Amino acid sequence: GVAMLGLAVGIAICTAMTVAAMLGGLLPLIFASLRIDPAVASGPFLTTSIDIIGLALYLTIARLLLL
Repeated sequence: GVAMLGLAVGIAICTAMTVAAMLGGLLPLIFASLRIDPAVASGPFLTTSIDIIGLALYLTIARLLLL
């Protein structure tokens, strides 16, 4: 019940933060290699992608643990 929901949320947060750290390190390097200003391009792209990935991770983990 409640413990499984808490576990799903905890795993989703840890996973989302790990993915966010990896993307936060890699995106500026990718944008720099494409000759796009990393400071300008990374912010909006990183925020949007982390929101989408985080929600997808949470829903997937909750579905796997709660069903």
